[in-house]
Amino acid sequence: MTTKPGGAMRICLDPQYLNTQIKREQMMIPNIDEIIAKLKGKKEHDRILEQVLKKAQEYNIKFNRKKCNFKKKEVKYLGHVLTTEGIKIDQNRIKAIVEMKEPKTQKELLRFLGMINYVARFIPNLSEVTAPLRQLIKKDVPFLWSKEQDKTYKTLKKLLIEPPVLSYFDMNKQIVLSVDASKAGLGAVILQEGKPIAYGSRAMTETEIQYSQIEKECLAILYGITKFHQYLYGSQFKVETDHKPLVSIFSKPLNRCPARLQKMRMALQPYSFELNYKPGKELVVADHLSRSHLVDTEENSDLKVETHVAMIMESYRISDEKLEELVLETAKDEEL
Repeated sequence: MTTKPGGAMRICLDPQYLNTQIKREQMMIPNIDEIIAKLKGKKEHDRILEQVLKKAQEYNIKFNRKKCNFKKKEVKYLGHVLTTEGIKIDQNRIKAIVEMKEPKTQKELLRFLGMINYVARFIPNLSEVTAPLRQLIKKDVPFLWSKEQDKTYKTLKKLLIEPPVLSYFDMNKQIVLSVDASKAGLGAVILQEGKPIAYGSRAMTETEIQYSQIEKECLAILYGITKFHQYLYGSQFKVETDHKPLVSIFSKPLNRCPARLQKMRMALQPYSFELNYKPGKELVVADHLSRSHLVDTEENSDLKVETHVAMIMESYRISDEKLEELVLETAKDEEL
């Protein structure tokens, strides 16, 4: 509970805390106002549905029949399409992006980049493709739309029409994190049974570029694990690297490692994983990501924030009146 400037009290509730205290047979308190269940077969579907409806009736919870879908092999959910094959991008969202006109200002370009930001986990080389566009939204860079930007813009739209399908994450399956480091970039991909769950890449800072190769490879592990923390924390998983000396470094006592590697290994202490060597030719995806990194170092963190804000404003549309109200109320709130 916190006290507001006017003397009123604000009560903050975290459903995740309640979920750890109150045990239920099936459903947790949702953090969002939608419920979805992935079930195998008609019998399981009907059994779980009956349980849900009985609980809803017991607690006087009503569902809008028009908004309910049953026995579907494909359903739209939170901006994505969930299918029996895996997770796809909602084509309605893609249509809006593909039909956008060429940006004429930095603000319009930010809006475009914000709209495509949510597909980053689907496309391995998205960061490489968007690099020329991101150059135009840096500080003190004039907005000059050249042939390079025009080609990039059209290529990006083509990539968005048929993006790859990502597999569902399964806590019961072995998790593999494949990582790699190039001269100036880091790449990582989460795999289960050889199928991609999510991709990630970033550029190194000027300081990191000066690291030795073994330090860069260790940094790639640290980046990949922290990037996919929500998939890895609390689980036993495997990490694949194409830098064989790193495997022996991780088998040594911590106090026998160089200082910088010690620091990175210390940061990895909360995670439980097995480090394995795999030849570079077999780490195709991670290797490609590290060489096609997004230029998102600390130097352009403001750019990342602006792009993220643009994505949120585009995804969650509100009226001008409501936006003005939010601005005014936020300004009054000392906590914010």
